[in-house]
Amino acid sequence: MSSQPVHALSIKANLDASIASLTEWLRENSLEGSAHSIADEGAHERLSWHYGYLIALRDVRELLAAA
Repeated sequence: MSSQPVHALSIKANLDASIASLTEWLRENSLEGSAHSIADEGAHERLSWHYGYLIALRDVRELLAAA
């Protein structure tokens, strides 16, 4: 059994789920080869925001793992 408290495991599970969800969203909404990138002026900003949030969640997960 793990030595981490149950709430830490729950937080890690939530982080993992959010990371997986954001990764999938980024994959599905990639602008690479997409014709909608020209029509949707806010697409780059949304992708940048989501990518930044994904990196932040990964950083938090790493910090928790090191604690």
